[in-house]
Amino acid sequence: MIIEKVRYDVLEVGTYPARVVEVTREEGQYGPQLRLRFRLESGDTVAGWVGEKLSERSKLGVWVRALFGEVPETLHTESLLDRECRVVVGVKTRSDGSQYNRVDEVLSPRPRQAELPRPAQGEATCAECGAPADCHTPDGRGWCNEHAPVDLSA
Repeated sequence: MIIEKVRYDVLEVGTYPARVVEVTREEGQYGPQLRLRFRLESGDTVAGWVGEKLSERSKLGVWVRALFGEVPETLHTESLLDRECRVVVGVKTRSDGSQYNRVDEVLSPRPRQAELPRPAQGEATCAECGAPADCHTPDGRGWCNEHAPVDLSA
């Protein structure tokens, strides 16, 4: 049998579309933790760890809210599997100088309106289809004639 050396490439720091592919329970330095493994569109996988405390303000609660839109009263960890999201990937350095990736944040699959850049006057796009907007609100939300919430032809 021949075993080839595996090369580990560190991903650049950034935000990546991802999907939850594995949830495992591990004993951490400060008690039980969940390790969530995410598969990126590139096929690479990255992992992040959260404590098992589920609340509105806990790290687990923040990640669950990004995946479900709310923090439920109870959570079955299998329900996390196959959920789409965006992950903020960081780079950590070990004591030996080697580097590895870790998930620092989990975000909802699509940016919230507040996260989207505001278009300059006349540069808004339709919230429904992405076409150039024929009208838009002061906060930058726009619509084409087909998707406008009011009749623009009048």
